[in-house]
Amino acid sequence: ELVSYWRYYTLQTAIALNVFDYLPKSIKELQSKINLSYSSTTRLMRALQESGFVEKINENQWNPTTVGVYFRADHPYSLKRASEHWSGEHLDSWKELGQSLKTECSSFEKHYGTQWFDWLKKKPQKDRHFHQVISIYAKKDYLGISKHIDLTKHESIIDVGGARGVLLTH
Repeated sequence: ELVSYWRYYTLQTAIALNVFDYLPKSIKELQSKINLSYSSTTRLMRALQESGFVEKINENQWNPTTVGVYFRADHPYSLKRASEHWSGEHLDSWKELGQSLKTECSSFEKHYGTQWFDWLKKKPQKDRHFHQVISIYAKKDYLGISKHIDLTKHESIIDVGGARGVLLTH
């Protein structure tokens, strides 16, 4: 998929404009919320539709799809924060993948002068965001785990994966 970045940047733009948080809306209603022209809002919504993130219900209403709802801030398993988190520094590093593979050196380290987790320790807000993102992933991943693993037979359980004890609450 040589042009998959189109989908990524379209989604990132919609998330930054809070499009999913405003839906369901008509183009006219949405354009005033996201501060774009009618034409630009229409193009954005069509691109999101093509990518499977929104659907046109009728001439006057657009809704998020079952995938698109995950980019709403109020969704219990929202990926909105994850989308914000994995752009920026991570995206810059991934752009250097070829060089990293050739040199066997981390492009993140090359750009930021330190390893990922050491960098996070120096950036408290980014560290909080990272742990929020990981906790949301864990909440979804651990749904129903108690149906598969009987944890009641143990006296002690340590949940070290996401640093928030999400496994133990599910």
